[in-house]
Amino acid sequence: MVSEVIVHGRDAGRGAQTVEEIERSGGKARFLAADLGNPAEIRRLANASACEVRSQPEGRAGRTVMKRPMAY
Repeated sequence: MVSEVIVHGRDAGRGAQTVEEIERSGGKARFLAADLGNPAEIRRLANASACEVRSQPEGRAGRTVMKRPMAY
């Protein structure tokens, strides 16, 4: 069974890079852009994540994984 990771952040380029790394390792992932400093974006992320979880076939759990920002 392969779970899908939902990667989120403000930077679509970094999100795509993270998704690629996960997929190269044999995983499955997708990116959802969101700024957690904006309440409307938090709601949008939560709603999109909930839709993803509900769309999983019966008996399969979905998860949301938050990635910490890279240090520069």
